[in-house]
This record gives sequence, C-alpha cells and structure tokens, in this order.
Amino acid sequence: MKEQVIDLWKASFGDSEEFTQFYFERVYKEENVLTLCENGRVISALQMRPYEMNYYGTILPVAYVCDVCTLPSERGKGWVSRLMRQALEVMRERGYALTTLIPATEGLFNLYERFGYAKAFDHSSEVHFSEDEPPEPPFYRIVPGRQLPPETVFAYYDRKQRERPCAILHSARDWEILLQDCRMVGGDAWLALWHDTPIGLALAAPADGMMSVREFVGEEPDIRLTLVQHLLAQSGCDMAIVSLPPLLSTAHPYGMARVLDRERMTDLYLSHRPEDNTPLHDTDIVRLTQTLLRYNRREAWMNLMLDGN
Repeated sequence: MKEQVIDLWKASFGDSEEFTQFYFERVYKEENVLTLCENGRVISALQMRPYEMNYYGTILPVAYVCDVCTLPSERGKGWVSRLMRQALEVMRERGYALTTLIPATEGLFNLYERFGYAKAFDHSSEVHFSEDEPPEPPFYRIVPGRQLPPETVFAYYDRKQRERPCAILHSARDWEILLQDCRMVGGDAWLALWHDTPIGLALAAPADGMMSVREFVGEEPDIRLTLVQHLLAQSGCDMAIVSLPPLLSTAHPYGMARVLDRERMTDLYLSHRPEDNTPLHDTDIVRLTQTLLRYNRREAWMNLMLDGN
C-alpha cells in the first residue's frame, strides 16, 4: 500500500523528490494512514499523526490530520467526506482527546468546519530587514545548532515549549526530523549562549530569497532581534519573516482543532476554571472546541507540523 500512497502523494502535492523520499522514510507510518480503495486502487488517503498536547499542565494524546488527498480523476465525488467521517471514528477509538489540522488554503477552513473543526490556532508574523538598527551588542554568543550536542539543543527547546500553557508538543524524534528538514534547504537551529547555557533558539531557513524563522523560543525579545539580524548577515538576505505566537492585533488563522473526548476535555477545563458557568455539555462542537482552547484569548499554539491539507 505504501507505494500507492506515495503515487497518490506525488499526484496531489508539489513536493520535491528529495522531500518526498525524506518524508516517507522518516515520518510516514502505515498504522497512521487511512485509505479508500476502488478496484484495489488507493484513490483517497489521509494520515493521523500522533502527538501530545500540554493542556494547562495535563498531557493529552492528540492526532494531527494531514496529507488529505484524492486522485485528480476522482475529486468532487465525496471521497474526502467519507474519509474524514471515518477518520473521526478511528481517532475516537484510539483514545485521542483532540484532533488538529492545518488547512493549506483559506477556502479549506470552511470545508473542515463541516466536520466539526474550529479555528483554534493563530499565528502572528514579524518582519525584519537587514538595514534595521540592531540591538545593543549582545552579552552572549550565537552558534549554529550543528556545533552543539543534539541533546543540548533539544533540551532547551523542550523546556521552552513546555512553558506554553496550551500547546502541541514535539518529541526528541520530531525535533530531529524538523532539524533535518530545515537543513535540507540550507537552514539550521541557531542558539544564543550565555556562558555555554542556551538562552534563545531560532529555527530558520532561506525561502524565496528571504529568511523564514519557523520558530523562536527565548528568554527575552532582544535575543530574538539579535538572532534575526545575525541570520540576515550570515545569509545575505535582505528580509526575514518570523512566525510568532499570536498577538490579538495582528493574529491570522493558522490551524484548526476538534474535540473528540468531550467529557474528558470539558472536565479538565472546568477543573481549571470552576467559575465558568458556560453550559459546555450542551454546546455545539465548534463553539465548545474554541471555548476549551480559549480561542478568544489566542492561547493555544501549534507549529512546525511539516505540512498542511
């Protein structure tokens, strides 16, 4: 089946041969794939990759739905709808509390809302230019991640990701894959070190003639500014775009979520906020999901998922 899924992927997405090979060697797992077949041929497929989520101090199992695709000749026949309904049942049976996804285009937000998904994860972007005034000379040094032990780099990233109150978490293996993906296109993780102790990290790669800072974690904003200016100087790019947790004034929709285990998620939410009198048990699934993830405050964070749908 794997070869058929690869053929379907190639017919559906515009990824390079290098990335496709990398993905199916390092990321793809047969048990996470759901397919629909006709006459022995895979015509539609999706993947349900397992992750953990830090939900206000409780670690929950979640499933990330991705790589939803149908053969071009079979599109418009309802295969994706069948596949999504089946996927929701499979994910419930496997005990996931929540499912998430990232629509590849604006129009797909409406499509996935039909299956109970709600806008739940926003991003903000910060633009920097090479001629920007840099901060004061730093009291720390900046080094590429490949110069440090991998466990040191991940340990810092892991500590910072777990400080976020409501966030999808990446394991050490996830981080290794993300780094490899970044390095394939000339990027790396760059760290700010103070007496050999990490105090900031930027995962960045060149893209379309500029630097794309896919993730930043750090102790203070000035470290981010210095890291970005360093990356621009090193790369020769004139502009960098930094992906950041949402600011209410500049947030734009990025990802969606859907509660699967309604009772468990509601009880957890109320254990943290017993003063909330909202009748959650009778709320429709879209509104419930946004309430439980506190979308009105843009608290939930999902990033570095490799792809969208």
